[in-house]
Amino acid sequence: MNNQIYSLWQESFKLVSQLHAHASTFPKKDVIGLRAQLEHIGMEFMNQIAEVSTASTLREVRKKLAESIVTLSRVSGILSMAKITFSMDDLKLQMGITLVQTLISQIQDTILAAPARMSA
Repeated sequence: MNNQIYSLWQESFKLVSQLHAHASTFPKKDVIGLRAQLEHIGMEFMNQIAEVSTASTLREVRKKLAESIVTLSRVSGILSMAKITFSMDDLKLQMGITLVQTLISQIQDTILAAPARMSA
């Protein structure tokens, strides 16, 4: 179980690294604090995945993974807000947001499959 959690944590670390890199491309006049929200929620997600390794039962693992999926949804929501808030014709920004949202989908798929693999 520890190796699977570690792999999942590595994926979450990659995602958070992407979020930080991506947030740094946000326009300087980020008046509603989307960058700060994105970075904060990204770290919250990574910490939730780290907490999974402290869970003693499969039920606790499932609960903590479900919480992390909710956090990923919040990240995705902030990215969608950024698409609307910032210039829609900034293609580089739009492509970056799409890339991060794709990563989120891949990690969500990994999280959903994790409890089944752990119990096997």
